[in-house]
Amino acid sequence: LPPQPPAEVSVRHRVGRAQVERASGIFVLQQEANRPDLICNMYPRQPLSAASQTATNEEPERQHHPGQGTAVLAEQVAVITRPGASSRRGEESAVALALSMFYDRLETIIAPGTVDGGDVLRAGKRFFIGISARTNENGGRQLAAILIKNGYEVVRVPLRHFLHLKTGIAYLENNFLLAAGEFVGHAQLEQFRIFPIAHEEAYAANALWVNG
Repeated sequence: LPPQPPAEVSVRHRVGRAQVERASGIFVLQQEANRPDLICNMYPRQPLSAASQTATNEEPERQHHPGQGTAVLAEQVAVITRPGASSRRGEESAVALALSMFYDRLETIIAPGTVDGGDVLRAGKRFFIGISARTNENGGRQLAAILIKNGYEVVRVPLRHFLHLKTGIAYLENNFLLAAGEFVGHAQLEQFRIFPIAHEEAYAANALWVNG
């Protein structure tokens, strides 16, 4: 295994499409290539036990790291979310302030809607929004309306077992998808070539395509 990163490291990223992704439990804020590099913090995330992956609206303290899941970014718009766990509320203002330096347009999810960034997966011009214990129907509709207005397709995916959509699937570009548990054979994912992940290795679905 590669050496573990320090508790907090600052990195610079310059990529072609702005987005928030998660790799091996680490969130990275990536910026559009024609904008200045953004220095952001990456926080290692402790492995979750099977019990803690169940759909619950309570968030253990060890999962609480500022900035994770509080924004959904596309080329022309940044959407500030409203986290489903009350312990996460209040992070949004700092994230909005930081993103305002790079985006002319910020949209916001408002109550009673909730959206967690971990429930939002981008595959090309299509966004998949997981409806879960953290992202409710109202929040999903708000986010969908914003993305559709900006030229994206949206698919809402109800979750039964996973806490977040991206806990169980990861888009690997070129129409490939890692999938575990309830997402293997899911009707709304039939257009992808799916690599199924065994139940005992479901954590491997939490991945990120890089250097493609």
